[in-house]
Parts: sequence; structure tokens; C-alpha cells
Amino acid sequence: MKNINLISIDVNAWTALSQGAVYLSTSGHASNKRPKVLKKDNQIIKCFFWKKGLSSRRFFPEWKRFVNHAHLLQQRGITTVTIDACYRVPALGMDCVVYTCLAGTDLRSLVQNGLEISCGSELRADPTLTLFSHFLAELHQQGIFFRGIHLGNILQLSGKANNKGYTDANDPACVRHALIDISDLSVSHQPLSLWRCARNMAHAFKTLPDDRYYMQYGLHNFIKQYFSKMNLTNFQQKIFLKLLNYELPDYLRFAT
Repeated sequence: MKNINLISIDVNAWTALSQGAVYLSTSGHASNKRPKVLKKDNQIIKCFFWKKGLSSRRFFPEWKRFVNHAHLLQQRGITTVTIDACYRVPALGMDCVVYTCLAGTDLRSLVQNGLEISCGSELRADPTLTLFSHFLAELHQQGIFFRGIHLGNILQLSGKANNKGYTDANDPACVRHALIDISDLSVSHQPLSLWRCARNMAHAFKTLPDDRYYMQYGLHNFIKQYFSKMNLTNFQQKIFLKLLNYELPDYLRFAT
């Protein structure tokens, strides 16, 4: 990945940069809304406003963390955003990163489309969550703890041909996933511990509105698919289930 330098710009340059952009996400009160994520043409602009007071993020700012996370993921063969530029707007107390949109569909949209096709009655046979369980196992084996792990933050990319020369979203050989909004993650040099794996999966399960999709698909079904890609003994699997149940709210807990 190329070296990314932070370029300081004034308010006029920021206005030109963001002019015509669509606000995908904002923060703050109604009277003082600030941009978080903007989309302009085929690019995303992600904004980080400076925090007041001393903190670790002052010495290792969020824009730099974002760039570093992209680099670490790419080193491990995990598809993520490619950073085009980084800007600082001192007058607004803000940094931002600009990256090119990835060509794909977020998993939440794919699951919702699957529900509509099946009239909302059946998700168990839908391949989207099956393939995601395999991808989650890959992340955990590579030591990646993605705190923002909800279905809206993971893309399913298309266009990869299998060994027969065609693409098929139901064929694992054709499917790739990508992580977006990578501000909050950590990368270890070894696989995640059972506790961190369970904690990460629990966070995915209890995120709204994804919780109901997992329940319709079947939590045990998802876990079974996840285990099929993890090198865990029967004893480790039992420990994992207990840890997972501990992290889940009552309405998602299951018999172990």
C-alpha cells in the first residue's frame, strides 16, 4: 500500500471537496449535525472530529488508525477499502479519509432480499449467512477482532469466477467478502482466544436488526457452519458455547 500523507486544507477546499456529496451518516444534535460519512461520485469521505482533552487518540489519531487497519487487513489477504487521500481541516477540528467505493452488496441487504423472496418465512437455506460464518472463522483464525461486526459493515463482492469459468453467488469459490468502516478493530499475530471469538460472535448476534435474521437462520446452524472452518476439539467447542451464551442477552441464549 502506498504511503498516505495527511494534507492540511482550509474550509474553502473542504467545501469544494464535499460539494455535491450525499450524507450517509451524521453525528451530533439536530441543531449542530456534523458529517460522519459522505458519498461523492464513486468515493466515500469518512470524517473524524477531534476529541477534546488528552487521550491515546490524540497521539495516534483516528485517521491514522483507519489507514493502518486497511494496511494490516490487506497484508493478511482480507479485502478492504483502498485509501486515496487523507485531509486535515484545522478550522473545523476534523480529519477525513477518502477511499474508493467497493463494488459489492452489504450482507444485511442480501439477507433482507432473501427474506422478501421467501415471503419472510425461511432463512435457513439462504447461503449469505452460511458464507459469512466461514468468513468470520477466517477472520478469527487470522487474529482479526472486528468490533464493528454487523451485517451492514461487510460486503459480498461479485465477479470472481470459479474453476468452471462462471460466477455464482451460491458457490463459495465465487464469493469474496470485504470489510468496511474499519475504524474499530484489532489485529493479533496469532488466532483469537476462544473468549474473544465468542465475544465477537455474540456482538454480531445481538446487533439490531441482525438478531432476528440470525434467529431465523438458526444460531446453532450458524455456529455449526463456523465450527466447520475452525480447528477446534470437541472440548473447545463446548467451552466456546458456554462463553458465547454468557455474552448473549437472555432472548438469544440457547441450551448447550
